[in-house]
Amino acid sequence: MTTPAITVTSRWQSKRLGIEVRVSRVTIRTVSYRTLDFTFYGTLPQWQFLQVFQPTKGKKKQRRTA
Repeated sequence: MTTPAITVTSRWQSKRLGIEVRVSRVTIRTVSYRTLDFTFYGTLPQWQFLQVFQPTKGKKKQRRTA
């Protein structure tokens, strides 16, 4: 099984709680994240972050037509 790439400013959703977070910093061992409404933030080891969160499906931006 391959692990998903963790990129800065990517959006992830908790598998259990249903909260959505945005990754703000990634190092070799840790991932820093915050909720979208800035009410909570934290840092977890990468292996633990991947157990708790899963990537969300990105919404495509709609084109503006003239």
